[in-house]
Amino acid sequence: MAKQEWKEKVKQRDCHKCKICGTTGSKKNPLTVHHKKAKARNGHATVDNGVCWCWDCHKAYHKKWGITTSDDYGNPTEPRYSRRKRKKKRR
Repeated sequence: MAKQEWKEKVKQRDCHKCKICGTTGSKKNPLTVHHKKAKARNGHATVDNGVCWCWDCHKAYHKKWGITTSDDYGNPTEPRYSRRKRKKKRR
């Protein structure tokens, strides 16, 4: 399935609404599709592995949790996984 086709099918299934905050999206905060099982963990582009989120919720999720597997509402179901290295705090 092509990437755009996958995204559109997930958005249709979720009624073109963010599953976290319920918004229908806007020009400044468009709807995106999030992999429930991260691509970094071999998650595939299937409708069952996608969820519709707005950009703000999607960005906030990854800022807090990095790359992880989540349920439909953004709750992590696996430990944090991120390729980014954390900076050590200076005392």
